[in-house]
Amino acid sequence: MLTEYELTLFAARDSEVADALHAWDAAMIAELARALEKLGCARPFDAAKTLLHMMRGHELDSLSRHDADPEDLRRRLRVVVGALVADSAPKQRNERAARRR
Repeated sequence: MLTEYELTLFAARDSEVADALHAWDAAMIAELARALEKLGCARPFDAAKTLLHMMRGHELDSLSRHDADPEDLRRRLRVVVGALVADSAPKQRNERAARRR
């Protein structure tokens, strides 16, 4: 985690490294968006970007905490992902009902 943060700091000063880091982020967002779409998320790319930014914030906070609990993070991520997917559920139900008519 510390290495990734150091890479991010270096990317702030080197445009070539920044481009590579942004390409990596785009690939991670695309993969995460695919998974979220399969779960029924209505806006998977927005949700994926939000999750990535949330994780980056968690990583930054965790750098100084030696008591970080992975189970706590997992629990909180489930709440967020559940909310992102549940937000899509009413819309999907309405679309299915409209198709039946």
